[in-house]
Amino acid sequence: MAATSTPAMDTLQTFLFAHPLALLTLVIALGYALGEIRLPGNFRFGMAAILFVGLAFGFWNPAFGHAIPELIQTLGLAIFVYCVGLEAGPGFFRSLGKSGLRVNLMVVLCISSGAGLIWLCMRSQLASKELLTGLLCGLMNNTPALAAATDSIRRISSDPELPNQIVVGYGIAYPFSLIALLIFYHLLCRRAFGPSAIAPPSSSHTDVADTLKVEQLPADKDHWLAEEITQKTGLLLSRVFHTDTNAEVVHPTTRIHQGARLVVIGNAEQLADGARLLGRFSGGTFETRQKGFTVHRYVLSNPKLAGRSLGEIADHLEKMDGVLTRVRRGDVELSVNRNIRLLPGDRVRIVAKQGQEGDIKKYIGDSLHALGSQGSLTFVLGIFLGLVFGAIPLALPGLSNPLKLGAAGGPLVIALLFGYLGRTGPLIWNIPFSNNLALRHLGIALFFAVVGCRAGGGLSAVFNLQGMMLVATAVSIVLLFHFMLWLLLRLSGERNLGAFLGFSAGMQTQPAALTFASHRIPGDAVPISYATVFPLALVLKIIIAQLLVLG
Repeated sequence: MAATSTPAMDTLQTFLFAHPLALLTLVIALGYALGEIRLPGNFRFGMAAILFVGLAFGFWNPAFGHAIPELIQTLGLAIFVYCVGLEAGPGFFRSLGKSGLRVNLMVVLCISSGAGLIWLCMRSQLASKELLTGLLCGLMNNTPALAAATDSIRRISSDPELPNQIVVGYGIAYPFSLIALLIFYHLLCRRAFGPSAIAPPSSSHTDVADTLKVEQLPADKDHWLAEEITQKTGLLLSRVFHTDTNAEVVHPTTRIHQGARLVVIGNAEQLADGARLLGRFSGGTFETRQKGFTVHRYVLSNPKLAGRSLGEIADHLEKMDGVLTRVRRGDVELSVNRNIRLLPGDRVRIVAKQGQEGDIKKYIGDSLHALGSQGSLTFVLGIFLGLVFGAIPLALPGLSNPLKLGAAGGPLVIALLFGYLGRTGPLIWNIPFSNNLALRHLGIALFFAVVGCRAGGGLSAVFNLQGMMLVATAVSIVLLFHFMLWLLLRLSGERNLGAFLGFSAGMQTQPAALTFASHRIPGDAVPISYATVFPLALVLKIIIAQLLVLG
């Protein structure tokens, strides 16, 4: 039944039911507005607010849940998870390497423990399997896991209420678990365990530029080769001033003599190594460093360069007397090394001799118009391949039904692979960061609006019977497995609070937690730690959510 019977409300309900696209866009618009409201602790619900608005509309009139075609939900889901996978692909495979393996194993143990507690709740019949699966997705703040679970349950059951129960469980747990986690962070920051707990990491990963005066030479010759300095220190050499009037762009074979001044780029540790090897920092004004050179930022829009390593591009720029000194992807400044692969839309900073700007711009592309049309073919093709892969049944021991990755898992797996590969021959799988973000927001907005409207009708029954108990369960579990991570890190010798908060936010796969922690801890320990565990945590939650539904 409708929640109100005033004539104006009845007219609005009738109009929205007859025009499902108007209903869809209204839910999304109100969700965007609600998501921008800043709550205590300087965090916002962001896109998740669309789900809450959808739940409210479904609660107001359960018929709204059947007004919007389910195909829109599936389309939004596939677009969203594919975009997430493309961005997470490179980091996912890196996180499995030696440097991140130990902490990722801790994250796997903690998430699995939380899932195990939910499984025990299922065994004790605290609530339905579907409701508790949604509760797990909500307390972990993981939308792709929610999407995978609802997709899986639709494939094995024709009961429309079962997917709705998953969404209701998610909606119950999400806000309360996030608030509880942020309070936990706040208390840790207030009562940090030891004076070193809030200290910045020992070596900053933020690159800065400075000028080194060369006062020390190798024992066996009267000069350095630029590539020798880079190999020994990791510094990127931009320009060398042999005298005040004789300067050049540095290339690997450039000879550096005593008394020369080098403009170098690197993090704090690399700069310290450079000073020990070469001499001392001489400073120098920005104008002095730029004398005889041009410095420009270009947008990488040349499709031939997308997915190529920085080293390949740097070698070609050397022929034009230019050197690439910075790479910015989205809002993140990347550490420059020859092995990183450049993606469409990356903004690169290039230093060159005056007069070379035209050739360099032509080589890099620097065209927003060209960038806007890139990746359309491979994006749609990738989603198609993901949907095909997701439809393949996978028989796993212990499961009564074959596991299908579906519209959530299939595109995600394919996107992780393509995001890691970057390109296959002429096919460029990556898309510009801004395009990825816009499409991701569109996809999750469509998904949240539809599932919210469908699930809202069952919200009151759950709250009347067991809502507070479920909230308490969600809060207890989320705090327990984050405390477990804190304890494991302490036992392994990791006592930096910034590192813990980053690992914790990454395990939660929650940008709001990352933002909250980053505002309270100096340095870059938080975002670096977040990126180390986020990809694996994301994939693991998707798998666990499906296993709980299908088991």
